[in-house]
Amino acid sequence: MRPRTSAASATRRAFGFYADLAAAQFRRRTPYKLTYIVTDECSCRCAICALWKAPRPGARTDEIERLFAANPELSWINLSGGDVVERDDFLAIVTAAVSRTRVFVLDFPTAGQEPERVEDAVRATLELPLPKLVVTVSIDGPPELHDRLRGRAGAFDRARETFERLSALRSRRFQAYVGLTFSSRNDARPAQLVDDVLAHLPGVAREQLHFNLAHHAPHYYRNRPDDVPDRERLVAFLHDEERRRRTQPRSTPLRLRWLEATYWKLAVEYLERGRSPLPCSALASSVFVDADLRVFPCATWDRPLANLRDVGYSLRAALARPDAIAAAEDAHALRCPNCWTPCEAFPTILSHAPRALVRARHGAAPNELKPVVPDVPHG
Repeated sequence: MRPRTSAASATRRAFGFYADLAAAQFRRRTPYKLTYIVTDECSCRCAICALWKAPRPGARTDEIERLFAANPELSWINLSGGDVVERDDFLAIVTAAVSRTRVFVLDFPTAGQEPERVEDAVRATLELPLPKLVVTVSIDGPPELHDRLRGRAGAFDRARETFERLSALRSRRFQAYVGLTFSSRNDARPAQLVDDVLAHLPGVAREQLHFNLAHHAPHYYRNRPDDVPDRERLVAFLHDEERRRRTQPRSTPLRLRWLEATYWKLAVEYLERGRSPLPCSALASSVFVDADLRVFPCATWDRPLANLRDVGYSLRAALARPDAIAAAEDAHALRCPNCWTPCEAFPTILSHAPRALVRARHGAAPNELKPVVPDVPHG
């Protein structure tokens, strides 16, 4: 596969991205990371997601192109859904993202229910001048459990084929992972769950599993509060998993290993206290836009701030409004639902890198360890 990205283009995008990370240490006001829900539509019928019950197709292609054109400063774009690859104009959307912004990292999850289509989409994306592409194939248990959770017979086999096809692609600019979300539907024995998944994915290294925690997200997944996993079971699992991974071969790049390891070490604190372990960087480093182009602080806080159609599709204009400024301050002070999803936690870690490193290694101060019930403002 011959990449069509020049060294000069990749360098400029890399410089912009790392400059964004440096600026984030000082609480910049323009997010460099966008999580955009391209569509609610998906061929699965997941137990912990209700999007499929009343799916929104998402904005028109020309509107999405205007969104990216109005926000050229974006350097990290997460396209999500629904299943973004199932949109017929997926390549046009990705092309607009790459050509209209200085994106350095683009990532998206997929249920992997159309293996050939996903592979073709990734191959086409790698023909664009994009330095880093990351795709996560969702698998939430061994075949029988996964099919039940996804509401579709044969879902596991199709997801496995998708991951195998993606793993066979050879590009230094591309990485594929298996995404396993822990929820109340599969958390009875987390360690056994992981072992069972790996047993059905021959050749997949343990470090290729990317874990996530199900959260209550009323404006996104429209799911139930009791879909979240059991805190005590997950804390015990994470302690054991850290020890297991110390002995695993190290094929993942160091920077990603550090980010993933820090995320999960701090996840233990989140699970124990019910509070984000770091001041949230939502609306400073990251922002969430739904399928109707409404702007929210993140995937879990149901606080609509603006519709991009009303502000010329500009995130800068949307976030300059008084309510958005207040929401950013509330998020930083953790006057919000508090969460620890990778979409928001990863930029938060990168925005507080020195503090995150110390916290992950040494833990919270003793006076911070008591459980906390967040003060959630209305909105």
